Amino acid sequence: MSDSDKKSGKRKVSSLDVFVWAILILCIAGLAIRLFAGREGVLPEGAPESGSFAVSFEIAHQRASSGAELASGAIFYSEDGAVFGTLGDKLSVTPAKEYKENGEGKLTVSYSATEGDASFVDIRGVMTVEGYNVDYGCLAGGRTYVAPNYTIPLHTDTMSASVKITGIVKIGG
Repeated sequence: MSDSDKKSGKRKVSSLDVFVWAILILCIAGLAIRLFAGREGVLPEGAPESGSFAVSFEIAHQRASSGAELASGAIFYSEDGAVFGTLGDKLSVTPAKEYKENGEGKLTVSYSATEGDASFVDIRGVMTVEGYNVDYGCLAGGRTYVAPNYTIPLHTDTMSASVKITGIVKIGG
């Protein structure tokens, strides 16, 4: 830079500056689209059929106290606080299945202790979910797509967990 350029405060814009600004603008645009486009339902065109669904689920490796606190009628909420579903009467709480390697390098199945602070359980059950029937699954509450083998974060008043969906059946039809 010459002395006259330094005095006037002018600076040349390089291609790296343009690249950085372009990336910054794209990031802001992507963030805006994600925030504002996700606020409305994601219903496909053609007015899908709404109704109730029996959603079977599995919660693996939870503390035993969490399984003991779940009861019929417990409400599950999604991450944004919206009601996801209501726990039905079918609930199975069993010692957590653990896979360990034995001395020969082979995997063996063992089960968690059944008493004490170190006890873990696997929870299986069925919840009733209101939503819309779509390909291979449903839109719970018109917002959250769920299908068999999907894992979604849900919580109740007493616990939070990653819930694996194992099946979906439309109730009454």
